Formats: sequence, C-alpha cells, structure tokens
Amino acid sequence: MISNSHHYFILSFSPWPLISSMNSFNLLLSLLIFLKFNSFICFSLNILNIIVSSFIWWMIYSDEFNLEGKNSFNLDLGLKFSMILFISSEIFFFFSFFWSYFHFFLSPNMEIGLNWPSNMVEAFDCLNVPLINTLVLLSSGMTVTMSHHFLINGKFKLSSFYLMITIFLGVIFTILQLMEYFSSFFSISDSTFGTSFFMLTGFHGIHVLIGTIFLFTTFMKMFSIISSKNDWLSFELASWYWHFVDVVWIFLYFLLYYLNS
Repeated sequence: MISNSHHYFILSFSPWPLISSMNSFNLLLSLLIFLKFNSFICFSLNILNIIVSSFIWWMIYSDEFNLEGKNSFNLDLGLKFSMILFISSEIFFFFSFFWSYFHFFLSPNMEIGLNWPSNMVEAFDCLNVPLINTLVLLSSGMTVTMSHHFLINGKFKLSSFYLMITIFLGVIFTILQLMEYFSSFFSISDSTFGTSFFMLTGFHGIHVLIGTIFLFTTFMKMFSIISSKNDWLSFELASWYWHFVDVVWIFLYFLLYYLNS
C-alpha cells in the first residue's frame, strides 16, 4: 500500500537485494579459494551469478519507475545523493589500497635490496597493453559523455549508438586485462608489489564489470516501450560511475605501470 503522507513509495518484497548480497559474499569466498587452490571455475561462476542477479534487479527497478510510475522529484534527489555517497565510499576504498602501495613504494624492505619492485619481479611495459587499455577506457569516457548528450537532446539513435560503443570498449578493456593477467610473470603472492598490483587492478576490473552491466541495463531501457525522465537519471548515475572508474585507472596507470616500467 502506498502512503500519501510522504513523497516516497513503500518497497514491495524483493529477493534480489538478498541474492545479490549473498553473491557478493560468495565472490569473496571464491576469491580465497582461487588464491589458495587455483580453482578459477568457482570464481567465474560467482561472477556470472552477480552479473545475472544485478541485471534482473536493475530491470525490475526500472519497471517500478517506468511502468508503475513510482518515481518522484524527491526520490530522484535521494538517488543522486546515494550515488554520491557510494562513489565517495569507493574513493576511500581505493585510497586505503593506494596508502598501502605508497607505504611499500616509498620504503622498500632490505630483504628485496631496497628496490621497488624487487629484482625478482618483471613489471609490465607501460607502452604495451596498459597504454592500449588506457586509451580504450578514456575513449569510453568520451563516448558515454556523447551518448548522454544525445539522450538529453532526444536523439535516441545516436545515443544508443555511442552507448553501445562504450559497452563494447568496456568489454575490450576487461578482455585485455585478463590477457595481461594470464601473461604475467608474477602472481599475487610474489612480493608486496604483486599483492598491491593484483589487488588494485583486480578491484578496478570488478568495478569496470559492474559499470559495464550498469550501462548495458541503461542500453536495454532505451528500447523499452515506455520511457521517462528516470531514464535520463539512470544514465546520469551510470555515467558518473563510469567517469569515476576512468579517473581511478589514470592513477593506476601512472603508479603501477609508468613509475615501475
């Protein structure tokens, strides 16, 4: 039942938030299993579960707004503020890993010859795959901005075209990142550099995957029968998140690749 005494609607029961939370917890467990027993299948299945549950949850959320008309101006402001808080929490999340990285970068241990990275670790060439990934991700930031611009001006075909390019670039980035992992000469357990490298780039890769799902959900909404101003809001929130991912990668490229190349 919807109350008329406030500007928000009472959420109906949905199992998808609980399912998504359980999948996120299982992802961490599968990551530990992967690191301990080198079982990539369990980790891959949990990533697939997160993709499917997140996509279904966002589509149901879209139907509540577009088909049932449960959105309002105050709710839009609340969603924007929630996204700002979420991105702020993500900034502090990455800040903690950058802090750890600088701790080892500025004061390497004597056991590794006071070198960073150690002589046993062969760092990646910053002008190879990392540079390509940087160009890919920065290009995707440009295309998502153009797509948002065309969406606001009512040019849905051009908007969907540039959004499709953005999603494609996000997938290309993920594939190149996985190829780099499999071709790496060091692992997450090889010195503090290996741990810092895979933790930072790994969590960033997960954020790229989440952002790609977010953009793909927005892309699917463009072809729905009913569209509303909330389509613009969801696109705006997705573009905020995508630009945040771009900025984090610029720091990662400079600190992990350029300085250690």
